[in-house]
Amino acid sequence: MAAFVQWSAGNGGTWCKLGELELEHESFDGMEGVYGIWQDSGNPLVLRVGQGPIRDCLTKEQRNPQLSAYRPAALFVTWAPVNPVHRADVARYLAAALKPTLGQRYPEGKQIKVNLPYFSRQTSAVCW
Repeated sequence: MAAFVQWSAGNGGTWCKLGELELEHESFDGMEGVYGIWQDSGNPLVLRVGQGPIRDCLTKEQRNPQLSAYRPAALFVTWAPVNPVHRADVARYLAAALKPTLGQRYPEGKQIKVNLPYFSRQTSAVCW
C-alpha cells in the first residue's frame, strides 16, 4: 500500500524553524498526523520522526532536551495530516526511510509507504 501525504511548511511554502513555529495558529486545531524534524547543515540530518496531535507533539518537541543539544543550529520541521487509523504505519515507514538519529520505538506492524518531504534550505520568517 502506498499513499500521498501533503507535507506542510508554513506561510509562504518554505520550511519553518521549529523554535519559530506558532502552534496556537488555528490551522493546527484538531490536526493529527506525522512530522519530521531535521537539522540543515549543508546535508539534512533527520533527528526525529513522530506522530499524534500535531500541536501537542510539536509543543513537546520545542522543549525536548535532546533537540536542544543541536541548537543554535537551525532545526526545521514539517508535518502532514494522516488519518489516525494509518498514522502509526506511516510513522513506521518514515522512521525506516529517514533513519532519525533521535528515534523512539515505533509500533510493530506494517509500513505504509508515503512520499517523503523534500528538504531544502529555504526557510520562512513567518511560520503561522
